Amino acid sequence: MTRDLTQGSVSRQLASVTVPMYLTMLFQSMFSIIDSMMVGNLISAEALGSVSSCGSITFLFSYVANGYAVGYKIIVGQQFGAKKYKEMREAIYTAVCSMAGISLICTGIGVPLSTTFLKLMDTVPALLPGASVYLRWYFVGIATTVFTSGINNIFYALGETRLPMYFQISQSILHVIMNYVLIQYGRLGILGPAISGIITRTAVLIPLAIILLKRMKDFPAASRFFSKDAFRNITAQAIPACLANTINSIGNLAVARLVNSFGAYVVTGNSIVGNITNIVYLFSYATANAAGSFASQNFGAHYVRRIRRCALVAVLINALYGVLILVLFQFFGGQIAGAFMGADTDPALYEEILAYSNDYLMTLSYFFAVYCCGHVVNELLRSVGKTKITVWANIIMIIVRVGVSYGLASVIGEGSIYWGLIITWFATYGYTAAYFFLGRWIPHYKVLKK
Repeated sequence: MTRDLTQGSVSRQLASVTVPMYLTMLFQSMFSIIDSMMVGNLISAEALGSVSSCGSITFLFSYVANGYAVGYKIIVGQQFGAKKYKEMREAIYTAVCSMAGISLICTGIGVPLSTTFLKLMDTVPALLPGASVYLRWYFVGIATTVFTSGINNIFYALGETRLPMYFQISQSILHVIMNYVLIQYGRLGILGPAISGIITRTAVLIPLAIILLKRMKDFPAASRFFSKDAFRNITAQAIPACLANTINSIGNLAVARLVNSFGAYVVTGNSIVGNITNIVYLFSYATANAAGSFASQNFGAHYVRRIRRCALVAVLINALYGVLILVLFQFFGGQIAGAFMGADTDPALYEEILAYSNDYLMTLSYFFAVYCCGHVVNELLRSVGKTKITVWANIIMIIVRVGVSYGLASVIGEGSIYWGLIITWFATYGYTAAYFFLGRWIPHYKVLKK
């Protein structure tokens, strides 16, 4: 089914889209954390560090895919909201073609250069062999990630969030089971999570793609399978989104070099914090993405006031959520971090990792609401076509984060990692929030409706 988000109560429509998105992300991240626990406990803490060392590189390539996925959501959502169904169908078929092209390019670059990328990041030598194996197999199966992200975003643009939820939950459960079998009984070590991810994503992706193509029969037939105009429109939105994500990823790579310079305990601790924050970020991501789907359809229909009301509701929800996370991390941050390490971890290393992780979480929690609210504003700007603003925001982000993190490293040591992040939030989201709430995006409309 599809959902018209241009009609009805703003709060109810936002909730109807947010909840399935949140459950989708929650199950995905919960099982991702379980995977990390399996790697740390069934293999070793060093293996967990090897997987973590690949994070900034995998994010760089996934950001490119996600940037185009943002383009699909913007164009398809706007055309759906404007009731231009023929053009919408052409855009969806064109998006599928572009997913195939992106997959081929990423695989062709990533597979032969995996080890080179890791060496350029000054990956800890002890972690390099495992990281090389994991990263190479990530690129072998990157097409499954590209297509999953793209098709899910197309469904989101159509207001359909339940179907991706069902498939994502199924994939997550299958992945955890297969991962355990491959590590515990297949003795594949760090290769297990990579192979399991490829197989389970493929098993779920194929029926999801078939359902999408069948749903297209409900709309007027497209005159062509690949439309140059549709690709041009998608690319016009996707390139700024890709550039913004790439800039952000470059900043992460630069910070990853700094993380590596502090040693294995900071690398592993950073991985643990990353897994924890990824799951607590989910609700704010879901609210922001739901607001984005809402905004793209209403932008196509020229309903400005509905977008403004959606922004206020989403920001309020995420601000309250940020307060909840503050309480959680202040009281249980250390216990949560400790769950990621096995009993066989070296006692001295265990204490170092735990101390760093706990300090990171407690400090971050005071400012978590800033991130939650800022993410809503950024997603709204993308959905109304202001992706160039997010590029400038990410330029600010990379300059501030890299400059502050490296500048503070000699003063407060590893604490510069998270203080650099916090200061970056204020600089970046202050800029985008001012742009949105001052209404700088509204002149984009040709017609204004209540």
